[in-house]
Amino acid sequence: MEALAELDRSDLAEWLMEQEWSEFAVSLSARYERNGGLTEPQWRAAGKMYETCRARFQERLAQRRADVAAGTVTPARTGVDLSRLFDGTEADRLVLRAPEARTSLIVDRGQRRWDGWFFVRDGETEERLGSQRPGQTYTGTAEGALAWAVENRVEAFSLHGHATGHCGICSRPLSNPESVERGIGPICYGRIA
Repeated sequence: MEALAELDRSDLAEWLMEQEWSEFAVSLSARYERNGGLTEPQWRAAGKMYETCRARFQERLAQRRADVAAGTVTPARTGVDLSRLFDGTEADRLVLRAPEARTSLIVDRGQRRWDGWFFVRDGETEERLGSQRPGQTYTGTAEGALAWAVENRVEAFSLHGHATGHCGICSRPLSNPESVERGIGPICYGRIA
């Protein structure tokens, strides 16, 4: 339980809420939300789940490193760096669109214990499309659209603004005719242009 000592109960509850793949975690999250906490046996079970997931992750990471060192696999460092989307902005959430994308993409910058992370969701269904860990590149199903968006930031934000009538950076409604035409509000445009 030494890994669990690093995690307080509020962090453990937040971690549980992220584990949408597990019905058990979802049920514990619902109980936590409904009751404002969990019973001691439930906290122990959540802690055990956390430790098991962390141990499996460490095993996979060690195997991946061994494979890279042995030359049987090449490191995947050619992906998209989502931090470049946020250059010059103060936003914690960006909404963008690529020409071939059927919907907008929402890119959230992680907060507090998720600092350095980026999370990508479908703008219509809210479905998770991938994430980027600190110091790494994006992994997920929207890599093509995001690669285009990183290289064409202003156009990606503008396409969203044209489609929705809201600024692609801060999501405020666009009313100024010049801003509507550009798809980005004047303040946000001044920061990224």
